[in-house]
Amino acid sequence: MSEERKSVNMDEFAEKFANVYYIKLLFQERIEVDHEELYQRLEDQFHHVDRVAKGKLSSFALRDHLVTYKDGEQVPSQLLITEVVPFNQSTIPEMAMQQCWISENPQALLTDCHYEIMVSDFMAGGLDTVERCQILAKYIDILLEMLPECIALYWPHSQKFMPAIAYLQSQWNNPELHFLDGGLNVRFFNVQNSEDMVVDTTGLFSLGLPDLQMHFHTLDHNFVINYIFNFASYLFQNGDIVKDGDTMDGRDENERWTCQHEDALITPTRVVLDVNANEFAAGNR
Repeated sequence: MSEERKSVNMDEFAEKFANVYYIKLLFQERIEVDHEELYQRLEDQFHHVDRVAKGKLSSFALRDHLVTYKDGEQVPSQLLITEVVPFNQSTIPEMAMQQCWISENPQALLTDCHYEIMVSDFMAGGLDTVERCQILAKYIDILLEMLPECIALYWPHSQKFMPAIAYLQSQWNNPELHFLDGGLNVRFFNVQNSEDMVVDTTGLFSLGLPDLQMHFHTLDHNFVINYIFNFASYLFQNGDIVKDGDTMDGRDENERWTCQHEDALITPTRVVLDVNANEFAAGNR
C-alpha cells in the first residue's frame, strides 16, 4: 500500500479509459443464443437497429445512438456478442473473489461456471457516460431475460463477480443507476497490523471518472461503505466535477471532508478521488 499522497491530474490517464466496455455472462451448461430473437428484442428496446455482423462475433448498430467524431462524421455505436466458449475460472482475479460480498458462497458459484459469453459495446466511447451505461445496462437485462440459464456475471472493468439474480434485483431506486449494480464495485479492507481501514471503488475509472477512496480509522465502516456508494452515484451522474481542495458533507452538513485526486492505494493502478475524513483520516498526508 503506497503512502505517497499527492495530487494527480486525471488528464494524464485519459488513454486508459475503456473505449470498449465488456461483460462476461457465465453458465453451468453450454447454451445456444437465438440471434433473431436478440435482434427483435434490441429493436423493441432501441428501435432503429441494424445487423452488422453475424458469426463468432455478432454485432448490432444502434442508429439512434450516434457518436460524433472531430471531423463531424456521425457513426452508430454498436453492441457485440461472442459465441459460447468454455470459461477459464482462473481468469477471475483472487481480489474479485475476496471482495464478492453479494454472494453467500462465491467460490461455489464460480465452480459452477463452465461456459461464457462475452458482450460489449463498440465505438461507444464518445457517447455521454450515462447514455452509454444505460445502453449496456439494458443490453444485459435483455440477455438475462433471454438466457435464464445465466448464473453469474463478471464485470472485468469493475472486477465484480456476482450472481445474475443480484443484477436483476437492482439495489438502486433510480433506473438511471442500474448499470452500477455491476459496473461499480465498493471494496472494504482492514489494514494489517493497525486499526486502519480502506473503502474504495473500482469501475468508475474505466468510464473516464475517478474512483473513490477513504483511508480511515474509528468510523463505522458500514457508514463509510454507504457514503462511498452514494458519492459514486453522484460522480456517475454529474461527472468529475469535484476539484482538489473541494469539501463534501461528512456525517452531516456541519462536517466537511476534503477531496483530492490521488493515485490509488490499492491495485488496480488508477486515479481516485480521496476523501480526507479529518481526525478520522489515516495514512501520511
